[in-house]
Amino acid sequence: MQFTNRGDNILEKVKPSPEGLANCKDTRQDVNLMIGIFSPYKYKEEEYEGWDLTRIRDNHREISILMNRNGKSNATVQAYFNGAINLFKELPRDPNPSIYRFVDKLRLKEESYG
Repeated sequence: MQFTNRGDNILEKVKPSPEGLANCKDTRQDVNLMIGIFSPYKYKEEEYEGWDLTRIRDNHREISILMNRNGKSNATVQAYFNGAINLFKELPRDPNPSIYRFVDKLRLKEESYG
């Protein structure tokens, strides 16, 4: 895990945020709902929010409600992601072995096709 000079986790700096829109910050003034999708595996993290990314690999995504004018903001969900078929499936809050078996089974099925 890497940290900034203030002691904050460096992953917090690379996660999607309205502040990260740079010159397009006016966008957040025009939307009612802003969603961010983050892949900690791309930053070579081995564990994130209790999930073993060495097993789920790039099939893990964190989906965040960054801004919501009509409801709750700053909510996050951990999700299984398969980009080949545009599948997002919410993962349970607590990691359990059955999820890892499910991911392994899907991966074996995908590898048999290609």
